[in-house]
Amino acid sequence: MTIKQSYKHVGRRLLMQSSRYAHARQMKRARACTRKLKTQLGRVVREIERQVTEPTEKLAKLLQTAHRIHAQQRHDKNKIYSVHEPEVECIAKGKAASSMSSATR
Repeated sequence: MTIKQSYKHVGRRLLMQSSRYAHARQMKRARACTRKLKTQLGRVVREIERQVTEPTEKLAKLLQTAHRIHAQQRHDKNKIYSVHEPEVECIAKGKAASSMSSATR
């Protein structure tokens, strides 16, 4: 399987630009970079799905994660924050919910 264009270098550059724009409070520019990244993600996913008829288990899991990332919106619940660790949760306010008992403090 060969992908026509992987966007590896362009995607890395856009991700860096997006975080820099957000840090400088230039939100329109940061959103534009994020939009371009999502467009490129959609293109790569569609091309892989066209080329691969029977994906392996690992590829199928990655494609499912990519679909969830591509479809998620700002106010959705259970968003994916990390591709390599999809079970990571966001800590908005307060402390993280831990499974440790109070005896270990």
